[in-house]
Amino acid sequence: MSESQPDISVVMSVWNGAAYVREAIDSILDQTYAPIELIVVDDGSTDGTNAIIREYGSRVRLITQDNRGQAAGLMAGIATASGQYLAFQDADDTWALNKLARQQAAFVDAQLEAVFCLSEQFVSPELPDAASVGKRHTVMVGEQWSCMLIRRSAFDRIGNFDPSSKTAFVEWLGRAKQMALSYMVIDEVLHYRRLHPANFGRLFPEARDKSLLAALRQQIVRSRTRREDEDHPSS
Repeated sequence: MSESQPDISVVMSVWNGAAYVREAIDSILDQTYAPIELIVVDDGSTDGTNAIIREYGSRVRLITQDNRGQAAGLMAGIATASGQYLAFQDADDTWALNKLARQQAAFVDAQLEAVFCLSEQFVSPELPDAASVGKRHTVMVGEQWSCMLIRRSAFDRIGNFDPSSKTAFVEWLGRAKQMALSYMVIDEVLHYRRLHPANFGRLFPEARDKSLLAALRQQIVRSRTRREDEDHPSS
């Protein structure tokens, strides 16, 4: 491990991701930044995902578990991560090859705890053109785990993801903001989000909206509790 560069642990949780996981892994292993460790949690896949991951040998640390959901998979990977920084990637997305290098450079600011980037949606080739109307090349602020690089100490301060939530990062980020996470957003597209038939939000919009509402309610309750504590401090 280099003494001049802090190490980064990249954690991915995948379930039945054989169609795209190779592209996601390659975009991590080909990063211009080093050293990194890549931990991939196979969350009970029943397709060829596990075999594809094994092809990478010692370049990828593989953890296999029964299907428990993406957040639980990430938590299993985090538990074994040794890096001073944490990054996360979805098994169907890709990174620009300089993503980690650009984000890591921002940590010259010792007070900074996390760095996000812009994300660009792209339509997977197997989708019909009609499904991509209005969505092709959409760029957004990447407030999602695949766009974040965070100090391990800061992540531990905020706490882990909620494995029961389908929108675990929405809940986590709301909690992080309430706990005054110090972060910045690099004004550059470094993450590419694939739109494809199996995206959770495309297949289960009602469940997605229900989970988002639940996360919002949790944020409101925490905010109200904090205000009450500030108005009525214990003696």
